[in-house]
Amino acid sequence: MKVCPYCATEALFGSIYCEQCGEALFQSSPPEIFLVIGSQTITPNPSLSILLGRDPTPVSGSQVISLENYSQEEMGVSRNHAIIFLSDSKFFIKDTSSTNGTWLNMNKIKPQEAVEIHDNDRIRLANFEILVNIRKR
Repeated sequence: MKVCPYCATEALFGSIYCEQCGEALFQSSPPEIFLVIGSQTITPNPSLSILLGRDPTPVSGSQVISLENYSQEEMGVSRNHAIIFLSDSKFFIKDTSSTNGTWLNMNKIKPQEAVEIHDNDRIRLANFEILVNIRKR
């Protein structure tokens, strides 16, 4: 999901310019995001939404990070728990109405509320923790 940085209109998948105001949706080099899960570092494509969960349902224009190999079911992670997306060169996380909630640095995120993520933030999906590293290019 991409949101226009100028008018906040949701953009159609694959759009280069906003349908509403005509401004460019992408800057030349988006920042990189790294998700540290246990001893593993995952480097998702920053141009695609990142779906997190026990067994996330793939959606067009997104990538799935399944947490099923990390004992997450015991930790209360929902199948479709949260989504990370890039908007205006900033990363955001949104809880997708999970059963056991999402926290960012010990602050609970309201369902469907987008909250900005910063370098070295900690995301908690129920009782499962992910460290976030963001590098500007």
